Amino acid sequence: MVRGHPDYLDKKLVAELQLRFPLTERPFEEVGRRLGLSEAEVLSRTREMIREGIVRRIGYMAGKSLQKMKSSTLVGMKVETDRADWAASVISNYREVTHNYLRDNELNLWFTVSASDRGRLEDVVREIVTKVRPLDWIELPSVKSFKLLTPSVGISEQGVSSLG
Repeated sequence: MVRGHPDYLDKKLVAELQLRFPLTERPFEEVGRRLGLSEAEVLSRTREMIREGIVRRIGYMAGKSLQKMKSSTLVGMKVETDRADWAASVISNYREVTHNYLRDNELNLWFTVSASDRGRLEDVVREIVTKVRPLDWIELPSVKSFKLLTPSVGISEQGVSSLG
């Protein structure tokens, strides 16, 4: 269980919550069935990851909430390893940040920002860069959005292990 760093099962749980959250009466029971866990264990692990800031929220964006997000960007930063957790926590405090990942690359901290307009997006990125003071960084703004309609998404071992 979590306690500072998610284990393999926590990573699989995050993947299930992100990619295959079931729209059923008891979604955590269904997720547990897929992972070989009880509903209580799924809820306990999820609550712990929320407490530790690994999972910020569980919800969906649809309709007007999704339509409000007109501008988005992907940002990669090079931060010192000993400052990475702190930097990630600074970045995660912005409600416009939808994903935040630590990677084993030169640009080791990646996050996405979505905002209602380009001005707000630029303000958030500028504030984060000013606070975090990365050694280097790159911004890759969205050019075109594609809607994916798939009945289900498979999860490979490679995809799970890439969660962190």
